[in-house]
Amino acid sequence: MRRGLIVLLSVALCATLVFRFAAAQQAQEKVVAAWEFDRDGDFEGWTGLGDVADATVADGVLAVTTTGPDPMIIHDVFDEPLPATPTQAIKIRVYAPAPGRAEFFWTNTTETQYGGFSPGKESFVYLREGWGEYTVRPFWQAEGRIIKLRFDFPDGLVGRTYQIDYIRVVEMATGEPAVPADWDFDDGLQGWRLEGEGSLRARDGWLEAELKENARLVAPPVDAEAGEYSFVSFVMVVTAGTSGRIRWACDRVNGLHQADFPVIPDGKPHTYNVVVGPGAKWTGRIIYLDIEPAVGVACTARLDWLRTSPDPTGPPDIEVRQFLIADPLPRAERECEVL
Repeated sequence: MRRGLIVLLSVALCATLVFRFAAAQQAQEKVVAAWEFDRDGDFEGWTGLGDVADATVADGVLAVTTTGPDPMIIHDVFDEPLPATPTQAIKIRVYAPAPGRAEFFWTNTTETQYGGFSPGKESFVYLREGWGEYTVRPFWQAEGRIIKLRFDFPDGLVGRTYQIDYIRVVEMATGEPAVPADWDFDDGLQGWRLEGEGSLRARDGWLEAELKENARLVAPPVDAEAGEYSFVSFVMVVTAGTSGRIRWACDRVNGLHQADFPVIPDGKPHTYNVVVGPGAKWTGRIIYLDIEPAVGVACTARLDWLRTSPDPTGPPDIEVRQFLIADPLPRAERECEVL
């Protein structure tokens, strides 16, 4: 009986903690614009349709069926422009009949050949089959204001019906102060978090993660002067993949930017110095940073430390990629000259 009581208390405590965490997370978010589709027949401004048919709003969802190669819905010009900040996110709950890559386009003008939209002002979201809630960080702060939105369904899937429960723009006020881009994980996660599926913990001065496909490690809010640094340097262990990816956002340029780098997936510590600047996309102040240790594959990853640096840093890590010999037809058990 006592053991059963302990188990019940533990389950109740865990449920309470999860509920409090979710409630606290929601309390930190301020909804600045929302389209809930909870009135039958009311598209709430999403009246621009492209390569879709049978558009309806009923039973709390907006539904469309794709008919062409570039299906989309477009919101009319907002009555009041939406002030654009780097801490905003777009949240969408959508039913997808098949997995695929969707996109949000955003703009502060109507003066382009695409009605204000243009390449470079978009944010991707990878949809799973079935219902799912997704959070997109557009980093559209350089726009100053947003006056139109467009949502593109995955291309090439004709005859598929998608349903949208809601689209919201939220201000993600974490309350965390921005910090220099320098972490050693000696006293825990130091504000890092997991985005995607997997698990994350700090142990013995290392950040340790079990990552599913497309999951990444996200730094706490960052404040680093781009002009002072040209590298993101770190010591990492990774068990799979051929390349990793650093992503960042800065205050003067829209969107997320990235630098890919080759990884050594042997489960041993290696030093990496990834070139990120100088350049037009590494400018002003860096306000966001994340890392995908193995692009597109599941992996186990460990970080000893990570920082921005003006020069390559960390202990040398020698790797022989290839070597050449002088004799094009070497004989077995004969000495040959290595060039």
